[in-house]
Amino acid sequence: MEQTNPTDGQKTHTKFDDFRVHHVLAYSYSVYFTALIVGLLADMVIKVPHGIPFSPFVGFIFLLLGTVFVVWAQSTSQKTHKPRTQESTLSMSQFAQGPYVISRSPTHVGLFFLLFGLGLLMNSLIILLVAILALFLTRFIFITKEEKLLEEKYGQHYLEYKNSKKFWL
Repeated sequence: MEQTNPTDGQKTHTKFDDFRVHHVLAYSYSVYFTALIVGLLADMVIKVPHGIPFSPFVGFIFLLLGTVFVVWAQSTSQKTHKPRTQESTLSMSQFAQGPYVISRSPTHVGLFFLLFGLGLLMNSLIILLVAILALFLTRFIFITKEEKLLEEKYGQHYLEYKNSKKFWL
Protein backbone atom coordinates (compact mmCIF):
# COMPACT_ATOMS: atom_id res chain seq x y z
CA MET A 1 0.00 0.00 0.00
CA GLU A 2 1.65 3.19 -1.16
CA GLN A 3 0.94 6.72 -0.06
CA THR A 4 2.01 9.95 -1.67
CA ASN A 5 3.96 12.47 0.36
CA PRO A 6 1.98 15.75 0.11
CA THR A 7 5.11 17.94 0.32
CA ASP A 8 7.08 16.46 -2.59
CA GLY A 9 4.62 14.11 -4.34
CA GLN A 10 6.94 11.10 -3.92
CA LYS A 11 5.63 7.63 -3.12
CA THR A 12 6.19 6.38 0.41
CA HIS A 13 5.54 2.96 1.80
CA THR A 14 3.42 2.16 4.81
CA LYS A 15 4.13 -0.15 7.71
CA PHE A 16 1.50 -2.46 6.22
CA ASP A 17 3.83 -3.06 3.22
CA ASP A 18 6.58 -4.11 5.61
CA PHE A 19 4.16 -6.29 7.55
CA ARG A 20 3.11 -8.18 4.42
CA VAL A 21 6.71 -8.95 3.46
CA HIS A 22 7.70 -9.90 7.00
CA HIS A 23 4.59 -12.06 7.33
CA VAL A 24 5.67 -14.13 4.30
CA LEU A 25 9.24 -14.29 5.61
CA ALA A 26 8.07 -15.54 9.02
CA TYR A 27 6.20 -18.41 7.37
CA SER A 28 9.19 -19.27 5.19
CA TYR A 29 11.53 -19.32 8.20
CA SER A 30 9.09 -21.54 10.07
CA VAL A 31 9.44 -24.11 7.27
CA TYR A 32 13.09 -24.57 8.26
CA PHE A 33 12.18 -24.85 11.94
CA THR A 34 9.51 -27.44 11.13
CA ALA A 35 11.97 -29.29 8.90
CA LEU A 36 14.48 -29.36 11.75
CA ILE A 37 11.95 -30.87 14.17
CA VAL A 38 10.61 -33.37 11.62
CA GLY A 39 14.14 -34.33 10.55
CA LEU A 40 15.35 -34.88 14.10
CA LEU A 41 12.28 -36.92 15.07
CA ALA A 42 12.43 -39.01 11.90
CA ASP A 43 16.16 -39.55 12.41
CA MET A 44 15.51 -40.87 15.91
CA VAL A 45 12.98 -43.36 14.58
CA ILE A 46 14.68 -44.34 11.31
CA LYS A 47 18.45 -43.93 11.41
CA VAL A 48 19.72 -43.77 7.81
CA PRO A 49 23.40 -42.76 7.53
CA HIS A 50 24.44 -40.89 4.40
CA GLY A 51 27.99 -42.23 4.16
CA ILE A 52 29.56 -38.97 2.90
CA PRO A 53 33.30 -38.93 3.73
CA PHE A 54 34.55 -36.17 6.04
CA SER A 55 30.95 -35.25 6.78
CA PRO A 56 31.51 -33.98 10.37
CA PHE A 57 34.15 -31.53 9.14
CA VAL A 58 32.10 -30.45 6.10
CA GLY A 59 28.97 -30.23 8.28
CA PHE A 60 30.77 -27.95 10.71
CA ILE A 61 31.84 -25.69 7.82
CA PHE A 62 28.21 -25.55 6.60
CA LEU A 63 27.06 -24.66 10.13
CA LEU A 64 29.60 -21.83 10.34
CA LEU A 65 28.72 -20.50 6.88
CA GLY A 66 25.00 -20.72 7.64
CA THR A 67 25.42 -18.80 10.87
CA VAL A 68 27.49 -16.11 9.15
CA PHE A 69 24.93 -15.73 6.35
CA VAL A 70 21.93 -15.46 8.69
CA VAL A 71 23.57 -12.98 11.08
CA TRP A 72 25.08 -10.90 8.25
CA ALA A 73 21.78 -10.79 6.32
CA GLN A 74 19.72 -9.78 9.34
CA SER A 75 22.26 -7.14 10.36
CA THR A 76 22.37 -5.71 6.84
CA SER A 77 18.56 -5.65 6.60
CA GLN A 78 18.30 -3.67 9.81
CA LYS A 79 20.93 -1.15 8.73
CA THR A 80 19.53 -0.57 5.24
CA HIS A 81 15.78 -0.58 5.94
CA LYS A 82 15.37 3.13 6.70
CA PRO A 83 16.95 4.42 3.44
CA ARG A 84 14.57 2.24 1.39
CA THR A 85 11.36 3.83 2.66
CA GLN A 86 11.13 6.68 0.15
CA GLU A 87 10.81 6.14 -3.59
CA SER A 88 12.85 9.26 -4.40
CA THR A 89 15.99 7.86 -2.73
CA LEU A 90 15.82 4.34 -4.14
CA SER A 91 18.43 2.79 -6.36
CA MET A 92 19.45 -0.76 -7.18
CA SER A 93 22.59 -0.35 -5.07
CA GLN A 94 20.47 0.01 -1.93
CA PHE A 95 19.31 -3.58 -2.34
CA ALA A 96 22.77 -4.94 -3.22
CA GLN A 97 24.51 -4.51 0.13
CA GLY A 98 26.19 -6.96 2.46
CA PRO A 99 25.33 -10.58 1.60
CA TYR A 100 22.62 -9.32 -0.77
CA VAL A 101 25.45 -8.68 -3.23
CA ILE A 102 25.91 -12.46 -3.38
CA SER A 103 22.33 -13.71 -3.04
CA ARG A 104 18.80 -12.28 -3.13
CA SER A 105 17.85 -14.40 -0.12
CA PRO A 106 20.93 -14.85 2.07
CA THR A 107 18.90 -15.67 5.18
CA HIS A 108 17.28 -18.60 3.37
CA VAL A 109 20.66 -19.73 2.07
CA GLY A 110 21.99 -19.53 5.62
CA LEU A 111 19.07 -21.49 7.06
CA PHE A 112 19.54 -24.17 4.41
CA PHE A 113 23.28 -24.35 5.19
CA LEU A 114 22.50 -24.70 8.91
CA LEU A 115 20.05 -27.55 8.40
CA PHE A 116 22.16 -29.27 5.75
CA GLY A 117 25.27 -28.90 7.92
CA LEU A 118 23.43 -30.48 10.83
CA GLY A 119 22.49 -33.43 8.60
CA LEU A 120 26.13 -33.87 7.61
CA LEU A 121 27.33 -33.52 11.19
CA MET A 122 24.79 -36.05 12.49
CA ASN A 123 25.37 -38.45 9.58
CA SER A 124 21.65 -38.31 8.76
CA LEU A 125 20.36 -38.81 5.25
CA ILE A 126 16.86 -37.94 6.47
CA ILE A 127 17.92 -34.49 7.71
CA LEU A 128 19.77 -33.85 4.43
CA LEU A 129 16.65 -34.73 2.43
CA VAL A 130 14.41 -32.65 4.69
CA ALA A 131 16.81 -29.68 4.25
CA ILE A 132 16.57 -29.98 0.46
CA LEU A 133 12.77 -30.24 0.67
CA ALA A 134 12.63 -27.13 2.89
CA LEU A 135 14.79 -25.24 0.39
CA PHE A 136 12.46 -26.09 -2.49
CA LEU A 137 9.31 -25.29 -0.49
CA THR A 138 10.59 -21.91 0.61
CA ARG A 139 12.04 -21.07 -2.80
CA PHE A 140 9.01 -21.86 -4.89
CA ILE A 141 6.21 -20.91 -2.49
CA PHE A 142 7.31 -18.24 -0.04
CA ILE A 143 10.19 -16.49 -1.80
CA THR A 144 8.14 -16.23 -4.99
CA LYS A 145 5.42 -14.47 -2.96
CA GLU A 146 7.96 -12.28 -1.15
CA GLU A 147 9.53 -11.17 -4.42
CA LYS A 148 6.13 -10.24 -5.88
CA LEU A 149 5.47 -8.09 -2.81
CA LEU A 150 8.89 -6.44 -3.13
CA GLU A 151 8.25 -5.77 -6.83
CA GLU A 152 4.95 -4.09 -5.91
CA LYS A 153 6.59 -2.14 -3.13
CA TYR A 154 9.79 -0.99 -4.86
CA GLY A 155 8.97 -1.36 -8.56
CA GLN A 156 11.69 -1.05 -11.17
CA HIS A 157 14.48 -0.63 -8.61
CA TYR A 158 13.83 -4.07 -7.15
CA LEU A 159 13.35 -5.63 -10.60
CA GLU A 160 16.79 -4.37 -11.66
CA TYR A 161 18.30 -5.88 -8.52
CA LYS A 162 16.40 -9.15 -8.96
CA ASN A 163 17.55 -9.50 -12.55
CA SER A 164 21.17 -8.86 -11.61
CA LYS A 165 21.44 -11.31 -8.65
CA LYS A 166 20.80 -15.01 -8.31
CA PHE A 167 18.60 -16.45 -5.60
CA TRP A 168 21.23 -18.95 -4.56
CA LEU A 169 24.90 -17.93 -4.73
